[in-house]
Amino acid sequence: MEQSNVYMYYKNVGMGYELIGDSILSGMDSFYGNKDAYLVLYCPHVDNLFVYHWDNSQKRRKGIDNPLLKEQVLIGLLKDVDDISARVREIIFDTYCKEELLLEAEGNAN
Repeated sequence: MEQSNVYMYYKNVGMGYELIGDSILSGMDSFYGNKDAYLVLYCPHVDNLFVYHWDNSQKRRKGIDNPLLKEQVLIGLLKDVDDISARVREIIFDTYCKEELLLEAEGNAN
């Protein structure tokens, strides 16, 4: 069974990385209080991606409810981070890119 993957993504600068080993503590430290940082969690048990940001008013992580913002973060993660797992890459592509590319190809064929 595939493990959970956790990524830190900075949307405004287009940079991110997977949190593994020693990077977990420094990654979480940069997440706390940073409004530009997003935490992306792949949960293999439900085969889904969860996106969080830091809610300074409640001093805790909060799930992203805005579908457009979630899409922007995940597309950015796909474009800007090379070392994401194949399954995470596949979920993002299938959810946000596949249909658009098919429609574009269909339009070019006509």
